[in-house]
Amino acid sequence: MTEKSSSFESVRGLLIGVLITAGAIYLLIAIGGTPRAPARAPESSFLVPVGSEGRLSRGSSSVPVAIDEEMLAELKRAADNNDASGIGPIFIVSDGTTVRVSESGRSGLRVRILDGSQKGRVGWVPFDWVKPLRNSN
Repeated sequence: MTEKSSSFESVRGLLIGVLITAGAIYLLIAIGGTPRAPARAPESSFLVPVGSEGRLSRGSSSVPVAIDEEMLAELKRAADNNDASGIGPIFIVSDGTTVRVSESGRSGLRVRILDGSQKGRVGWVPFDWVKPLRNSN
């Protein structure tokens, strides 16, 4: 009987060890796999919603527009220094150009140019460069 008790105790100990290890692994996976909240656009009164029209303005006579979203940080930095040379791919539109917001990304808005020489082109600009259109009542 002692041999059976010893065997039972060793199997029981092994089973408890396996259960504790499996529980710890599950806990680590659950903690590490918790989905993080996606980056959201800043909530502000000047944000033009997706599907709406707005106008581009950054307090200058021209507004650079990035071809892809990855260029936005560099575009904003260059525009703040009034030196868009060396960055790309971009195109330039006039301040006040009308746009339609087609997508909201992590760091800016995707817009379609609705007037001017670049009409029809699509690009990315920082959130705060797109202003709502004023209603003329």
